[in-house]
Amino acid sequence: MTDPYARSLSQEETARLVRLLLAAGQGVDITEDDVTSEPNPVVQQIMAAILMLDEDLREKKRELAQSERNISVLLDSMGQGVGVCDKTGHILWSNKTATDLYPGIATGKSFEATAIPVPITTGIHRVSRAEPNRHLTVTFSVTEWGGQNGYLFWIRDTSADANLRRGAINDPLTDLPNRVLFFDRLSAGLRHTELSGTELAILYMDIDQFKQINDVHGHIAGDQVLKIVARRIKSQLRSHDLVARIGGDEFAMVAEAVSEREVDAISERIKQAVAKPVHLDDTVLSLTVSVGVARTSQGRTSAPEEIMDRADKAMLAAKHITRQLSAPDSC
Repeated sequence: MTDPYARSLSQEETARLVRLLLAAGQGVDITEDDVTSEPNPVVQQIMAAILMLDEDLREKKRELAQSERNISVLLDSMGQGVGVCDKTGHILWSNKTATDLYPGIATGKSFEATAIPVPITTGIHRVSRAEPNRHLTVTFSVTEWGGQNGYLFWIRDTSADANLRRGAINDPLTDLPNRVLFFDRLSAGLRHTELSGTELAILYMDIDQFKQINDVHGHIAGDQVLKIVARRIKSQLRSHDLVARIGGDEFAMVAEAVSEREVDAISERIKQAVAKPVHLDDTVLSLTVSVGVARTSQGRTSAPEEIMDRADKAMLAAKHITRQLSAPDSC
């Protein structure tokens, strides 16, 4: 069966349609041979309404286009990167911040092809850029885009947060843990020692005659010495030991699950490492360090302050005996 609407109107049909439109609403009986050319008020009203609707539609399109531009500006000015990718990680859209933060991001590219590939799974992924101390987090959440499932992703520069956290627990001069982190680690180590029955040791270290270095060579030279000593001490630790700058020219180390012989060996290595000549411009310095040791005893509970006090006293005793002799506490 032929669809009557699937063809163009004939000339005769078109003429008749015009006559009917012109006569609509006027009660005029028009025959095939009597076509009025007078304007039909109904048609005029319809055409006026159509024109108004058309202009209204055009205005709404202009408003929509302006809204889209405004949204685009807002998205590009965000401090966080945002975008959408499909299930395979191919990027469908991203704002300018995303491309600025994350090297290689571009519409049509895959996360796997970027400079820092990340797994395309829901949750937070932490990544580091090539620049020092640059850290990003990429968060994926399931979304729908263009009728298909994909992921909405957020990219945030967390460098400031990481640096702030680092500054709260690290000494800014030597980059070693500060006393806050040290006492946290010491407290945790003491609790573990009580539960496991193992022993823990504290090595309290002080650079001999450091004040004289500051007085003679200046504080800049003194800071350089502190950095060098910090690196040398750290180089002698076991992988699970921790050394911190407690303040001034004093350092402390916490060593868990360690025997008396191991503590003595670590202490000796530290003294030998620190004693190597230090070259500052045209000056060569000879350094020594006094080391005091305090240990926990099986079956004995120690508070962090108590064992640190014993280690400090042992260090002072070592300083009086000899600058390079490690003196254990008498407890």
